[in-house]
Amino acid sequence: MFSNSTDIQRGAANLLQNAAKLAPGERLLIVHESSDLAYYDAGMISALSKAGREMGAHVSLHEVGFEPTVTMLPQDLREATAAADKVVFVARVGDQLRFVDLGMRTQAVVCYALDRRMLGSRFATADHRPFVELKAAV
Repeated sequence: MFSNSTDIQRGAANLLQNAAKLAPGERLLIVHESSDLAYYDAGMISALSKAGREMGAHVSLHEVGFEPTVTMLPQDLREATAAADKVVFVARVGDQLRFVDLGMRTQAVVCYALDRRMLGSRFATADHRPFVELKAAV
């Protein structure tokens, strides 16, 4: 079943509010891959950008390529993340480096939804906080 635009925006808001803890006035950096790579749906970026702006954040985008083996953030991405309060990775590099100390003062979240259908799914629209509480309890 394809998610409707309301569900997609709910999923985007859930990711930004409850997972990234984005607050009004903060600088949100969305790190994304080129749509030419056909891994992530290009509509994901516009949905997250729209949700961030509606929350009162200053949204900027940073496009990255894909490298099969990554051990550290490229310099230009390090500089971009240093200028942000919150970073959302809609790029495989976020997952590749999730266990590496990136030396970032910024809170980073990896988005595992690959397209708008997934972003608007029941799982992605469920409040993230109880999942964190459950993880902490086990």
